Amino acid sequence: MTTDDADAHAHDPSCRGDAAFQLCLRGKVIWLYGLSGAGKSTLARYAAQRLRPEGRQVLLDGDELRSGLCRGLGYTVEDRTENVRRAAELARLLSRQGCLVLVALMTPLRSMRELAREIIGDALITIHLRCDHATCAARDVKGLYREAAAGRLPHFPGTNMVFEGAADDELSIDTGRLPIEECLGQLLRLAEPEF
Repeated sequence: MTTDDADAHAHDPSCRGDAAFQLCLRGKVIWLYGLSGAGKSTLARYAAQRLRPEGRQVLLDGDELRSGLCRGLGYTVEDRTENVRRAAELARLLSRQGCLVLVALMTPLRSMRELAREIIGDALITIHLRCDHATCAARDVKGLYREAAAGRLPHFPGTNMVFEGAADDELSIDTGRLPIEECLGQLLRLAEPEF
């Protein structure tokens, strides 16, 4: 426990002692997954601001991970699985330090989400962002759906690679039909009691 951490919770009687302090800072991982364009990064950013305004939140965005930690990985099932594994390992380490970790990652296969759950354990909350293909394609500022439809982007979930939807997630949000405020409200109603 650092001095800054102790000072931050010194006036909270439920945070006296190392064990109680660790409970006060227990971390969680909220893993948002869905098709490209479903709103994962957008919703994660809004949620981070609302869930932990004091700044103990971390956003792991798929695009940002691929430009650094996961650079060099392609888009085959094997490479996507490795991308998920790396993100899950980092999320686990951060959550063990008391951070709220929001992961915004496509994670198209159930086996990938099961791998994340094996690594992270009980700290993981998975949320499927449902959004129909046409709406996702209309939101696509990068032109990925157009490239996949033309055959120039292989292994693109929802187009030329399977995307397995929700099975045992804690929540599924219809981001294709609901305004961002309602989507955020559903996420917060699930997540806030955890903190």
